[in-house]
Amino acid sequence: RLAGGTYAATPVVGAAGIFVTVQYFNLVFPNSDHKKICRLWAERGVRFGFIDSMRHALPVVVVVLDVLAKQKTALLFAMPSVCGIICINVLYVVAFMCLTHVNYAITGRWQYSFMKALGQSTQKWCAFACVQGSILSACGLSIVLLARLVTLW
Repeated sequence: RLAGGTYAATPVVGAAGIFVTVQYFNLVFPNSDHKKICRLWAERGVRFGFIDSMRHALPVVVVVLDVLAKQKTALLFAMPSVCGIICINVLYVVAFMCLTHVNYAITGRWQYSFMKALGQSTQKWCAFACVQGSILSACGLSIVLLARLVTLW
């Protein structure tokens, strides 16, 4: 039962791992506030930029190794359907957006500085949510594709 649960969760949890890597390098890494923080820590002798990049790059490696290490037929049997993966990702994005706005209402600050550009615009946040849901779903579906094409056994 435990193995079945971990196999079933592979495209959902794995998508989050790939998503973290993709979004970090697309949204956070190039951001001027992030670069400022990296320079601050570099002045203190800490290679924060490198450390931060590595901790955000490694999840994609773990996901690929996870898929490759699992038995192919059991993995394909246990994984949710394409529709199921998309629905789970949509629910995740809705929950994340709600919690993000609750956090902002409490603290008056966004978790990531790139969110400042979205402000209080419902239209911008809806577009952002759609893009995030699409990327997250694409990550999950890429895991399904990887599982179908390549596994070690």
